[in-house]
Order: sequence, then structure tokens, then C-alpha cells
Amino acid sequence: MCDLNGRSLPLFPPHDVAVFSGVLEYVNDLPRLVAFLAKTVDTVVASYVDTGSVAQRATRRRHGWVNDYSAGQLEKVFGDHGFHLDRVETWRNQRIYVMSKREAKP
Repeated sequence: MCDLNGRSLPLFPPHDVAVFSGVLEYVNDLPRLVAFLAKTVDTVVASYVDTGSVAQRATRRRHGWVNDYSAGQLEKVFGDHGFHLDRVETWRNQRIYVMSKREAKP
């Protein structure tokens, strides 16, 4: 187990892929986590319920979610740290993202 909201992030060796399913909504400082990931992984696969799907802050807090990103804002956080959006799909009320540090394929 690791605490992504802790004072320091756990040290992991470099990996090709990191998967976050039902996690990112619970991260207090998402840009800090993404900056950390950019140093250790090439690709991130992540689900996220953005504010386009669940906009009401009170509803988001009832779920225990601590951040409120639109789809564009989430993509920007990753883009600011060198990740390119490779693919996005919608499943129920969330988006499933595949983002990598490799150049996007035409």
C-alpha cells in the first residue's frame, strides 16, 4: 500500500506503465503526482470522473473525491509534464485515458 497524499511519494523503480483505476479523484495534489510519474513511467492508463460528468462539488465530496478537474484540465496537467494523450474512451460516467511520454502516433 502507498499513500499518494503523503508527505513524500513512494520510491518505485522505473516502469513502462502505471495504472490508476478509481484513484486520481482521491489525490490532493495531482500535479505533484504527475510530475513524479513523469520521472518513472512512460505510459499512464487512468480512469477519471471529470466535472463534465459529475459537476456538483457537494456530490463529488460525498464520493470522497478531493479534486475537481474538467477533461481538458486533467489532460493539461499530464501534458504539462510531457505526457501526450494517446487515447480516451468513455465508460459509464468516467473517461479512461492512455497517456504516454512517447510522441503521439499519426
